[in-house]
Amino acid sequence: MNTFFLISLTLLHSFQVLALSTDRDQPLHIESDKLDIDDQKGLSVYQGNVHVRQGSMHFYAEEISIEHPDKTVTKLLAIGQPAQFKQQQDNQEEVRATAQEIIWLADQDLLFFQKKVHVWQSGHEFRGEKMEYNLKNDSLKAEKSANGTGRVHVIIQPDTPSQEHP
Repeated sequence: MNTFFLISLTLLHSFQVLALSTDRDQPLHIESDKLDIDDQKGLSVYQGNVHVRQGSMHFYAEEISIEHPDKTVTKLLAIGQPAQFKQQQDNQEEVRATAQEIIWLADQDLLFFQKKVHVWQSGHEFRGEKMEYNLKNDSLKAEKSANGTGRVHVIIQPDTPSQEHP
């Protein structure tokens, strides 16, 4: 039985995950060693030291496939050992993640991290085998592996009072 743990980041002020709101309006920049585009299928496959950037959102991987039916990006799949993700938040902090597979459903504002997932945000850390990061409602779901090992691990840093200056 797979158990989901929902961490509602909007309820914990120190965990708010607010992606930079202007990213979705920025162009997509892609660099790679190799490219294969199939416009009829609406699929592009980039290989070799791939870097995809849209505003402050970055994906780094050995291979990235992008589905773009009707010339609109709907899905990105990044595969690496590990693939990496980072994005600046409106509060100027950065979210970083690594996983062997990262899936971005652009039209749904969802990120899925699979296999050896590690997420860092505001000094806090989340580890597990599967995580879903919802950019719309600022929430993170984490799941243990299918065989019951690899439980979810969270490190929450204590709030430190701000130092007042004279």
